[in-house]
Amino acid sequence: MEKIIHEINLMLDDLARVLIRIILDLALMYARLRVMWSSRNMLMRYRKKGVLVEWSEQRNLYGAFFIDEPEICEYGEDPIDALLCFLSKHQEYLSSGENN
Repeated sequence: MEKIIHEINLMLDDLARVLIRIILDLALMYARLRVMWSSRNMLMRYRKKGVLVEWSEQRNLYGAFFIDEPEICEYGEDPIDALLCFLSKHQEYLSSGENN
């Protein structure tokens, strides 16, 4: 009888581990989706202000630039990195309303 109870406890432990793993995987996927969605919203918000982020074949990096002034460009390894680098150098231009 004790052996059966021990086996049941082992099975329940395994089941608990699997369920915890599934819950953690789902939480991680949800967090990734939230980050992707907020990144997309951020890119769209600045696109309305005249800032575009595109892949640069020449540099193998993403470039963020003013739509009407593509020569003013900052690069990054992903779209958000490029946008943040661009904003750190050109925020006063955007906030002054010159490009709206």
